[in-house]
Amino acid sequence: VLFAIQSGRRSRAVAFLERHRSPLEIMVFASLRRCAERGAHQLIRLAPRCHATKVKMAILDFSGTVADPYSLAVHKAFVEVFAASGVQITMSDARAPPALKNYFHIRAILEIPEVRRRFMEARGHEPNPADVEMLHEAFVGRQSDMVSAYSSLVPECVDAVEKIRKMGCKIAGTTGLGRSLLDASLKEAATQGFVSDSFVAGGDLGGRF
Repeated sequence: VLFAIQSGRRSRAVAFLERHRSPLEIMVFASLRRCAERGAHQLIRLAPRCHATKVKMAILDFSGTVADPYSLAVHKAFVEVFAASGVQITMSDARAPPALKNYFHIRAILEIPEVRRRFMEARGHEPNPADVEMLHEAFVGRQSDMVSAYSSLVPECVDAVEKIRKMGCKIAGTTGLGRSLLDASLKEAATQGFVSDSFVAGGDLGGRF
């Protein structure tokens, strides 16, 4: 079903959910990026006809799922922080590592051969732990500005959450954002109609984020 949506075969996906009508599938589609563009609004409308299940909670990511549809804030922050240190990276470079905590994401970017080469040309030495610390410290400050700039909710997020709540599910989430930044982001999201029951921030359980 995910493949059908991602490849534009919406009619097949809708037909599947018409047969199965599971709130779990509705929940998955509701959290997809660019859900409105991919036709997820058709699937969300099926929610009132779904039968009861044992699903009790929908756990969402924040950036790209609740707000900032294309996850631009975090990746633009990476690009700008590297540029400020004299190293040019692209958005593709910033997005290349898999989902990691920000500190380790920066370290992974520095391990990309082309980025490593540019870093050595600009800084005169291979990247080391002190460089990662420096970039991470700058990133934390820059990310705050970026998250504020890209705070719009994903289209139909509020509608999807409302329908999931009507199924008897709680709304929770996890994110790599720090606690203070997450709290500010959730406050802004609330003004647009999104309210969660719980959200766990990066760093809440200790360690780097």
